[in-house]
Order: sequence, then C-alpha cells, then structure tokens
Amino acid sequence: MVATASGSERVVLYVRAGCHLCATGREVVARVAEETGAAWREVDVDVSPGTRSLFGELVPAVLVDGVLVDHWRIDEARLRRAIEAQAPGGAPGGAPGSAQGGTAPRSPQGGTASGGTASGGTASGGTASGDTA
Repeated sequence: MVATASGSERVVLYVRAGCHLCATGREVVARVAEETGAAWREVDVDVSPGTRSLFGELVPAVLVDGVLVDHWRIDEARLRRAIEAQAPGGAPGGAPGSAQGGTAPRSPQGGTASGGTASGGTASGGTASGDTA
C-alpha cells in the first residue's frame, strides 16, 4: 500500500535516481508494507538540499515512525519487526520522530543519522587521549 504524501505514513523510504540499491529497497518496502498494511511513501533525497545533506550516500534509507531502521540494503525481516513492534503514531520510549522539517531521524541506538553515520555516539575529527599540553 502506497499512501499519499500526507505525512501520515509510518514508513518512509529515502532514495535517489539511478540507485540500483534503491530499486531493490523499494521492492522490499512495497512487499512488507503490503503484507503488514503499513502506509509508506518514497522521498527523493536530491530534491531538497537539507534532505540530501542529512542522508548523503546512505540511500536507500528506510524509517519507521521516524526511526532509522536500515540503509543501503533493506533487510525485510528487520523492517517487518520494526513495523510490527512500533505502535502507529510513535516510537517506543518517546515522542514520534520526523524526518521532515529539519528534524534528523533517530537511529535505533538513540542518536541521529547525519554526516554519513547513524549511531548513538558522536563523531569528531580529533582524538580523546587525555594528554595535556
């Protein structure tokens, strides 16, 4: 089931034109959404500079209720579990997230997806050695 772009879809698939993994991911999302009855929509990351900078090369990426479930190779079983485990309208343990309006999607580890990574930690270009000058 593909819903209209009303913003009420629980599953959002981020793709870009010419991406062979996106075509495969689309098939997986369509099949799982059809089987579970979950509404979904597709977003081209290259249409918006904000979305493009958020996802970079992490396409395809699939979110369920604003939580990043997978990227690059969409795992059918993991997507199905995420849809079945999360109640409509919100993710477990917190308010519903959104990949729209400048809000970064939450990763399953609790962090945000940005800068080419999706982890619960932080990234820095320096070192944390404890040495002092």
